[in-house]
Amino acid sequence: MAHGGTLFLDEIGELPLDTQASLLRVLETKRFRRLGAEQETVADFRIIAATNRVLEKEIQDGNFRSDLYYRLNVARFHIIPLRERLEDIEYLAQYFIEYFCHKYNLRKKSITPEALEILKGYEWKGNARELKNIMEVVIFFSGNVISEDDLKMNFQLYDKSITEETQKENSYNLKSNEKKIIIEALKKYKKLNLVAKELGISRSTLYLRLEKFRIDYKKYVKLT
Repeated sequence: MAHGGTLFLDEIGELPLDTQASLLRVLETKRFRRLGAEQETVADFRIIAATNRVLEKEIQDGNFRSDLYYRLNVARFHIIPLRERLEDIEYLAQYFIEYFCHKYNLRKKSITPEALEILKGYEWKGNARELKNIMEVVIFFSGNVISEDDLKMNFQLYDKSITEETQKENSYNLKSNEKKIIIEALKKYKKLNLVAKELGISRSTLYLRLEKFRIDYKKYVKLT
């Protein structure tokens, strides 16, 4: 499908070693064989790969092939973390609120300036994806206006001095919500590729999430 164009590979740092070897061969030969095919297919394409891992360290730890790294590392771009782009937080928060209100057929909601200030003061270790997850959850527990209290009640983003124990409880709460969202998507879409697309993640990342939360996806999806 990417022949003559560009193929985007997200979460490249999580690619298994055996698949890395296969990808390297395709990049070098521009040839691959479809599953069940007898002849090879030629494809001319460019690659854009993304990762949040430090690939140099992954190479040292034996998790990433150095030859694939140097094959991909032609032009490199470092995306500034969300916590260093405060001007983007308000735009992204508004966008995610509109997106999820439309997705779940909810009445249009807004967010108070005080709540936005809380979001701007948070560390956002998960970057925009973490903000997206929080916005998805909070719209279900808020009225027509997302307030400071809504964020305090659900995520404790307002207090940077909270104890380590409270942080662990908050982290568990986020994980529980993420697990529920994944299960709801499995029930709704029945197919892993559709679930991954709806959640905005790659299929490989979805498998990692299913394993992490010990979700038996076979109970929800159609295997045919």
